[in-house]
Amino acid sequence: KLLRPRAPKPVPTLAQEEVLTVRATEVAQLSHRELLEELLTAASKDIQSLEACLQRMAADRQLSAPFIEHLRWEVDEQVESGNTRMLHILQLVVQRACLAAEGMLDEQSAAAHHLGAILQIYDGAQRRDYWRRVIVKLPAADKTQFSKVVCNVFADLGLRVQRGVDVDESLIRQLRLVRDELDEYFV
Repeated sequence: KLLRPRAPKPVPTLAQEEVLTVRATEVAQLSHRELLEELLTAASKDIQSLEACLQRMAADRQLSAPFIEHLRWEVDEQVESGNTRMLHILQLVVQRACLAAEGMLDEQSAAAHHLGAILQIYDGAQRRDYWRRVIVKLPAADKTQFSKVVCNVFADLGLRVQRGVDVDESLIRQLRLVRDELDEYFV
């Protein structure tokens, strides 16, 4: 039996290409929304569940730049709607996702835990309280490790920004505050 050669596929029209682009965008947004819901579910349980979920997603390379951009868009949407409760949860998730995506922290270390916790505190008075209650009371070796992690992560983010890598601005702001507070509490 002889095979007949296939006719070449017709070249898609501009309208067809636009439809395909819109569909691809919708599929990506749906995928990002599902990942976000998974993170929010984990965050509603406890911080360990959130971090385990983030580590799995980082290992599976799901914490991509488009996903981080989608998280930023979600934060902006919550700001516009005035949903402060959801905004606080979402900001926590975004910061932890950015750190996990950057792959800079060993999630098992005490320093990583404390840095993650302090990055989640936006209120200055609450952050000062955390410094006094927790960080200042750490053993000397843990304080040293915490200082190194803060400085290394901040320096690494600075290098990434200089190289043109997209880095979450709110993460940089919070990390800059923590770095500045190191001098206040450890000097």
